[in-house]
Amino acid sequence: MKKVKLKYEFLVTGIYPFDGDYQKGEYVLKKNTIDEKKFETHIKGDILYINPIIGYCSYPFNGQNVYLTFEKEVVTEIDISDYNETEKISEFINKIDLLKESKNLEQMLVLEINNSIIFPIKMLKVYDLDNNYLTMNINFSKLNVPSLINFEQTYSMEKIERQNNRITFGFNYDLLTELKEKNNLFARALSLYYSSFIANDYNIGFILLITALETLFNRATYSKVEKCKSCSQLIYEIASSVSNNVSLILMDESETIKKVIKEKYKKRSKYLHGEKVEITSKEDQELQEYVRKVLLMYWYIFINIKTNEHKSIIAEFQKQDYKTKLTYISFLKVLELKTFDEKKDDILQAFIK
Repeated sequence: MKKVKLKYEFLVTGIYPFDGDYQKGEYVLKKNTIDEKKFETHIKGDILYINPIIGYCSYPFNGQNVYLTFEKEVVTEIDISDYNETEKISEFINKIDLLKESKNLEQMLVLEINNSIIFPIKMLKVYDLDNNYLTMNINFSKLNVPSLINFEQTYSMEKIERQNNRITFGFNYDLLTELKEKNNLFARALSLYYSSFIANDYNIGFILLITALETLFNRATYSKVEKCKSCSQLIYEIASSVSNNVSLILMDESETIKKVIKEKYKKRSKYLHGEKVEITSKEDQELQEYVRKVLLMYWYIFINIKTNEHKSIIAEFQKQDYKTKLTYISFLKVLELKTFDEKKDDILQAFIK
């Protein structure tokens, strides 16, 4: 067994600096002064508080710029007898629910102050009892502001690669705007998709994403809804309609995507009806990718058939020959997170088989 010191540190936005001390439970609110020397230290040694995070979370106070953090320290014991010390400590802190810990504090503060209070960055640092740094865990909130930089190099490079591959693709934003202005269902689905990124709760973001798909693919939006022969109530079969249409528009021949969307729809329904379910950040991000592809394929069909009429767009990808058309296959391929050469090879392979 080895004793270590756990230091929780949550960067705060939505609370303005004030004179005096403040404590909520075990957490103490700390004022961190930003000066040239400290800023340089953070840039070189602690990439967490790089600009623009500082710019977003700092405030003028008593002639200085400061940012606020909630902090607490806990001493605990870790059994490292059967593991490499660093690996065992990392394994231990990764099991701590940092999101739950911070969310509880956030909700208490919002209820108390009635402001939008968010912790854009949550950290759990580990030190030995001599205050020597050992390792850390970190989590960014769902905001547009958090930096692309992360202590996990692979994850950081993945995010940077995704941005660089997609930002240079060259979508015609005039045509995107045109569809948004002329097609209310697309505009609504796009708004729900966008809002999922600024929702600070993964559960809510997940619900917004499913609702975006439902907005486009609920049978009531594109076909005559049948009535139950026994009770004459309308039969919407929303889950089947949504999953079937997502599968069709994304050319899901194996129906893998269809199964995934149906399961996610069920999970959304369970959550809304009060059942205990856990929606993870990974599930939320996976669903965001699906919704993005659906919206862009929907838009691309509009370009090709030259009509913004919702039923016509639905009818186009429900046709038997939709998944054999080169223009649609090619566009779907380039939506994947890959280099240009990989995209080109995939497109060629699709027609060599």
